[in-house]
Amino acid sequence: MTLSKAIKFSLGVFPIFLQLSCIEAGASPIKTNGNGDPTDVGIWYCANWDANGGGWWPMASYRPLLPDGSYGMHDGSDVAVIDFHLQKLAEAQIDFILFDDTNGDFNGYGPQNVWIKEKSKAVCARIKLWNRSHSWKIKYAFAIGSFMIGDREYPTATSYDVIEQQARCVAQEVFLNSDYDTNDYYQIDGKPLLVVLDYNKDARTRWANHPSGKAWANRFAIRWAGTSGGYSVAAGDYGWAMNAAGVLLHPEVEYLQPGHDNHLPAGAGWMHTLRKNGDYYVNNWDRILGNPLPRIVMIGAFNDYTEDSAVWTADTSVDYPKSRLPIERWQGHDVQLHPSMYWDYTVGIIRTLRHGAPKPIMAGSAPASGGAADRRHP
Repeated sequence: MTLSKAIKFSLGVFPIFLQLSCIEAGASPIKTNGNGDPTDVGIWYCANWDANGGGWWPMASYRPLLPDGSYGMHDGSDVAVIDFHLQKLAEAQIDFILFDDTNGDFNGYGPQNVWIKEKSKAVCARIKLWNRSHSWKIKYAFAIGSFMIGDREYPTATSYDVIEQQARCVAQEVFLNSDYDTNDYYQIDGKPLLVVLDYNKDARTRWANHPSGKAWANRFAIRWAGTSGGYSVAAGDYGWAMNAAGVLLHPEVEYLQPGHDNHLPAGAGWMHTLRKNGDYYVNNWDRILGNPLPRIVMIGAFNDYTEDSAVWTADTSVDYPKSRLPIERWQGHDVQLHPSMYWDYTVGIIRTLRHGAPKPIMAGSAPASGGAADRRHP
């Protein structure tokens, strides 16, 4: 870590203190460039929205909160919206966002998705400006994909060289690009984080055994998502869908969601995870806070409105034709809609994590049991 919001410790002066703080929290003693707390909080972020209902909007029946207080669609590169998001992320004390550029956006593996990475870069540019003038820093990292190897829709993705080539693109286009600031990229032990989405349980082994050059990939801290099979998260993964066993404890990273792909028919498999009026999200947080804290808590997701995992405030009252239906309304046990219920809970529970504040109450529910004493705060 490099900075603390309240007290700016220098790593060169206090490395032992920071490492001991991580150990007391039960976390892996990796070093990051988050904001200085023993546990960092990251969240997946989607920039795959185009103006006037383009991009992935046709698949979504969610309409997020906009800077003017209305609910509606927006462009992923809209400066006003990006700055609004950064303000809210900082208020929630989230350390970094993880861009979902997993669909072959880099190196042209998915030519139809190349535009998405440009939207993500627009967010990087705004983060550069944000971090120049705000005490709470927002970092970013990228997630790419290797799941497309051998897929006919990605004809040039023929081997695990896709990781090397996408790593090269992320390095050249973002991390080493003077348009952006390398310090804004979230780093683990001095290397920029690069998460790889793969559905194979042996993805790590396949990558380790890949014979081609890895010079670019070796510049990154490579981590994984979806390696429990079928895109579900394994222990130590940074995403994708929740494991059927719930939150998997791990010293480096623990991943949770409020729900996932609940538009699918019941019984459709691991991807169908209901929110249950907020109970699922609350229970996932309870498991994390009831055990020694990891180094990183990873939330999926800020604004993924196509796979039903968003926590950012949204209107869920309308079913839009041809979108992914039916969606699960964001309502509490009081059967009332609460557009901000998941974001409000996220903000509150991070205060519990960081400061030992009483646990928040999910909108529309009975008072939560327990409180600050439920967690282990160093």
